[in-house]
Amino acid sequence: MSRKAKIVLAITFMVAVLVSAFSYFYISEILEQRITSAYEMASLLTAQLYLVATTAVPDLSSTKVDTSDPAAV
Repeated sequence: MSRKAKIVLAITFMVAVLVSAFSYFYISEILEQRITSAYEMASLLTAQLYLVATTAVPDLSSTKVDTSDPAAV
């Protein structure tokens, strides 16, 4: 193999390694952002569901009906 071919192969290999490394870092950053976004969205939905659930159930602590009497309920 000639010297020129070895240099071409070495440069090609170095470029391939650099492209692979930059692609790995880019994809890992994109995945991290997506996972963080999904986590934040899930937290927001959890808070909204909690709010809806707590406001949907009326507070019966101030009722005048005797809740221990089945006929009154």
